Amino acid sequence: MQKTVSFKKKIIASAIASIAGFSGVAFAQDDAEEIVVTGIKASLQASMEIKRQAVGVVDAISAEDIGKMPDTNLAESLQRITGVSIDRAGGEGSKVTVRGFGADYNLVTLNGRMMPSSGFDSRSFEFADLASESVSGLEVYKTGRAGVASGGIGATINIKTLRPLDSPGLKASIGAKGVHDTTVREGSSITPEVSGLFSNTFADDTIGVALTGSYQKRDQGNSGAYSQQWNTGVWNSAKGNDNFSTYQGKGVVTNAPKDGDLFSTPIDFRLTLGDQERERTNGQLTFQYKPNDNIKATLDYTYSELDWHQDRIEQSVWFVGSRSAVTFDNDIVKTPVLFTEYIDSPKDISFARQVQGNHRENNAVGFNLEFNPTDDLSLTFDYFKAKAETREYDPRGNLNLSVAANVVKQQSMNWNPALPIMTVSIDDKVFGNGNGKLDAGDMTTTAGTTNYNWVGDDIEQIRLDGSYKFEDSSLDFGIESRSNDYLGRSRGDCCIVFGDWGGTDAKNVPDSFWTPRNFLADFEGYNLGTSFTGGMDWDFNEVAAWVESQNGKLPNFRDFPPSGKFEAKPRVSTYRGIVEDVQAAYLQYKLSGELGGKAYHLLAGVRYEKTDITSSTKAANPTRIRWTGDDDFVSDASADLQAFSRDASYNHTLPSVDFDIDLTENLKGRLSASKTIARPTYGNLRADIGVGDFRTYTADQGNPGLLPLESTNFDASIEWYYSDSSYVSLGLYRKDVDNFNSTQAVDGTLFGLRDVTKGPRAEAAKAQLIAKGNTAPSKQEIYDQVLANQGDKGPNGNVIPNDQDPVAVWHINTPINNKSATIDGAEFAVQHMFGESGFGVSANYTTVNGDIAYDNKKLGTQFALVGMSDSANGSVFYDKDGLQARIAYNWRDKFLDTANQYNNEPGYTEAFETWDASISYQVSEELSVSLEGLNLLGEDKRRHGRTQVQLWNLEILGPRYTVGARYTF
Repeated sequence: MQKTVSFKKKIIASAIASIAGFSGVAFAQDDAEEIVVTGIKASLQASMEIKRQAVGVVDAISAEDIGKMPDTNLAESLQRITGVSIDRAGGEGSKVTVRGFGADYNLVTLNGRMMPSSGFDSRSFEFADLASESVSGLEVYKTGRAGVASGGIGATINIKTLRPLDSPGLKASIGAKGVHDTTVREGSSITPEVSGLFSNTFADDTIGVALTGSYQKRDQGNSGAYSQQWNTGVWNSAKGNDNFSTYQGKGVVTNAPKDGDLFSTPIDFRLTLGDQERERTNGQLTFQYKPNDNIKATLDYTYSELDWHQDRIEQSVWFVGSRSAVTFDNDIVKTPVLFTEYIDSPKDISFARQVQGNHRENNAVGFNLEFNPTDDLSLTFDYFKAKAETREYDPRGNLNLSVAANVVKQQSMNWNPALPIMTVSIDDKVFGNGNGKLDAGDMTTTAGTTNYNWVGDDIEQIRLDGSYKFEDSSLDFGIESRSNDYLGRSRGDCCIVFGDWGGTDAKNVPDSFWTPRNFLADFEGYNLGTSFTGGMDWDFNEVAAWVESQNGKLPNFRDFPPSGKFEAKPRVSTYRGIVEDVQAAYLQYKLSGELGGKAYHLLAGVRYEKTDITSSTKAANPTRIRWTGDDDFVSDASADLQAFSRDASYNHTLPSVDFDIDLTENLKGRLSASKTIARPTYGNLRADIGVGDFRTYTADQGNPGLLPLESTNFDASIEWYYSDSSYVSLGLYRKDVDNFNSTQAVDGTLFGLRDVTKGPRAEAAKAQLIAKGNTAPSKQEIYDQVLANQGDKGPNGNVIPNDQDPVAVWHINTPINNKSATIDGAEFAVQHMFGESGFGVSANYTTVNGDIAYDNKKLGTQFALVGMSDSANGSVFYDKDGLQARIAYNWRDKFLDTANQYNNEPGYTEAFETWDASISYQVSEELSVSLEGLNLLGEDKRRHGRTQVQLWNLEILGPRYTVGARYTF
């Protein structure tokens, strides 16, 4: 027997009115005919009614809809909403973009309360922390509200959780799924998901208790490729083509750029393989007490935890020597798509093992008391305290161990394919151990690093809201006090495993630890050409344990100060704190009536907020920069942390008005205008100076005095509800945004740091080499000559700066408020049910346009709007006689994701699309079974630079399949 859900329009309106406790935008309707709907159709109708009854632009997903979609988490559920697109990490939805504004500019609330951030230096909420089964609904508010805390320019996204008194009686269910990720190499081919719900009311429905929980484990294999740095310059043949010098007369440059043309060159290319494991746990406990119609108290606790970690290996080549046989393309920025690099002396091919991961945990407790002293007056007191914490999964931090084999005599690249082809020629007989092949005996130079980050974000919020009803209107009012206490700690050390730590070298590690591996075996479906298939692998923990047995334990960063063995001086150590106190008050007037015989609703309000900020830092500043070869440098830092603090404050008045009118019985028009803000990221508010690239002497510092982005928003839409479950809507929006951040660069010295590469020792070495006939010595050759002149290799082969070396001049980048931009676009949505056939369709399309784009033909720092792209979603479904099936399509166009990937280079995420599907069957009134598929075509994620051939990242993804069952008691 199929279980149905029966309700009246008045009940729908009442449910929507409960949302007004958060938004204050819904108006109840009169009694009407009964509507009986089930499953997917029920959820889509409920979402449609929320959209129809709200004043302003509101979209929603009901709990039933979330449960029926093939979604791993809330981000993947949200992408079904018009104007919402997502970023993915590890093939799973992670961050949400709304109307072109990324995660840092969208406010995420839990039952109307602001959620803390678990990201380092970021305000963004990590949706991967929450499973779809853990919530009862999602609401996306795209227009500003006086009664809603500020912070979302793109949208305010409210996560709703179960309230037992809203749905009296006993309700219980338990579900289990088995997940198969087709990319898995290590781990389980089938991993579990379990979720459950219990809700009941007692004492004549005056007491309610609800408990929800879910657990998910997922294993995944990661295959990919990336380049760390592309450098763009201006071609000048008069310089003798320094970038592409010849080798013994073999140098050929085909299709060379013209003088004045821009061209880009890479410094490296890497193949990566990783084996990842995720575990996610969610839970919520809610108590409610309603002794009479005038008092209701709610106490709730929400918990989420996500652990992810992976073992990862890289194979890389570096392009720092002479290049020949270079062929350029004809794109707007010319790129050497084909080239061969000949080597004067043995060149290394590198292999790196990494242990990565983090632990994220969220705890949130809230108390809400609703009191109605009279029929016309209602008051609500709300207290909320939440904490998000992120730390590295391994107490030793994120670890990297690089091992090189100096046996390369020639290397070539073909950048044209989606996966560039890397060819390496080995001369082991001359350069290596002489046995004619790459093996354990060739493992020579090494480097090891570790870094550890810890983030804590605490929010405490107190609100008092009220509403007074008049005959055809009401007045809402409220005050709020919120404190946001963010603290980040980071620590990093260089060369902890080999080199400085005991002088251990890879050649001393037992050969049995190194094993051959073909990196290309896990790149099925790509053109591999003549790619190098050799490689070496090892178990990180096995090698680290052996080194520890020789030299002492690796550091444990969970201890503060950390314990264990370190390099003599840490490379980085920073404690960063930002306290943000907000005081707010608002008034909001609601009016309903008739205009020319047509029903209308008006919502007008104003919100005032005052914000005080204290940004403080304790940091170990660098004391010197050691030259370790070619373009490689290592910094030492002071043993003591130096403190610094700055205060700032600002205030805003934020008006808003929403108006809608029923042009006909089924046709509704809307107009909205509002002013909203989005606060700067924690990283931009920091008080410290971060020393960056030692090759280009760039640094960056925060600006605690940054002001929020300010947006003046306009929306206009028309919606035609032509049946109980079908509608068409078209909306236009515009956002005029001030106070965008750009970077101001100032040249100056930092901490007295000196540049050894421009000192007298380096100049003398260069002169010696020129005198010997080497007219254009490389930086590596100069370094080698300096070491030779010293008579020894110095401390660990380093060139140490002294008082004779000049003080380095740094390019110090600081964020400032000096840019404005306009973002506009259109949103189209349609939902149609084909009568009683059980079939239906829903689709939407969003355009996003901005007046500031990145200019790929321009050098230097640029301001550009990131995240802007068109997006579309569509689904076809069937829901009848206990059978529910859905096929969903999601697409997002190419977009600029950063204007500073490396040294002011852009990064673009290429267009991405997925096909997902799900089918379920109601076996009995209690039992249902389901089958789901995500990313059925195995679409991969790719990022590039100024042109498509300039690969930044390639992430190879695959389909995931889930089979499950749910039993309802």
